[in-house]
Amino acid sequence: MSLAVITDSSVNPPTEIQGHADVYILDIPVIVEEQPFVEGKNLDVNQFYEKMANSEELLKTSQPNLAELG
Repeated sequence: MSLAVITDSSVNPPTEIQGHADVYILDIPVIVEEQPFVEGKNLDVNQFYEKMANSEELLKTSQPNLAELG
């Protein structure tokens, strides 16, 4: 029997766990003024806080995309 762990990026797992073959981490998009951003791909932590401070509306999140599991 095989075992795999599926989680989302909000858990911020340690680097050694992120690369494990049986750990799948799905990104949670952050939506700023109707534009999606994903931490580590097109948004870093500093940019996130800058957008949060400067946005006229509250930032939103969306559910992870299950298609990322392939």
